[in-house]
Amino acid sequence: RMLVLPEAEKTADLAGPGDVMMSMTGRPGTLKLGEDQARAARFDYMEQAAAVRLVGDRLHPLWISSPPLGVIPGQSVTVSRRAGTGRIIGPGDITTPDKPHASNESQLPPGMRIAFGKQVDMTFATGADGRQSVRSATFDGDVRVQHPDMDLKTDRLALTMVPLDKGGSALSAIDANGQVVLAARGASPADKFDLSSDKMLIDLSQTAGGKTVASRLRASGSVVTKQADGGMKAQFLDARLAVGAEYEGRVRAEQM
Repeated sequence: RMLVLPEAEKTADLAGPGDVMMSMTGRPGTLKLGEDQARAARFDYMEQAAAVRLVGDRLHPLWISSPPLGVIPGQSVTVSRRAGTGRIIGPGDITTPDKPHASNESQLPPGMRIAFGKQVDMTFATGADGRQSVRSATFDGDVRVQHPDMDLKTDRLALTMVPLDKGGSALSAIDANGQVVLAARGASPADKFDLSSDKMLIDLSQTAGGKTVASRLRASGSVVTKQADGGMKAQFLDARLAVGAEYEGRVRAEQM
């Protein structure tokens, strides 16, 4: 059965007279595209923007599972294929799988959880095969990162991904802004490194084994560091980090 009713005024989601918006509700509704799955109270599709919006509620919260990225709960998510953008409304979090996914799609490092209080804004790039992959993600509001190699807290966190020659993409930069607190774990207790600052930028690179590791750390604004053999206070810090087989997946200050 289908019932069509005219709207007295155009809704804000419609781009113009020729646009079409379709909404589907369930208890909850489910969606499956390849290996990606989603559950939500409502699914919206806007034709001209080629945009999909998933909305959760108290009884049927939003839940997304994407093997390359992990599990993503939140309040709502909107992805516009035509604009190459996406937004997740929080509070929510992203939890990546413990092991890298077999596909060449872009992905965050395995074993990572990023919790956020407000929202995540994403940009996508379209490959030659027509598939879209994440190129950047900006998290806002009480951002907390947990990873086997480090813990990080900040007001705002921007992640940048770059394409790899072998296909797929990898995390290339972590940009934290506002009340930054970093606790990095090394290969031994002596390598533990703590830092607090107003801003922080971590550059990452690929090891010969294909792992993504930190190669440079820059911090500014009320910088305070602490290591087993001491610490320092400064307004600026530029640290090169050891990258090699013996440090794969670890962070260790080489010179400060």
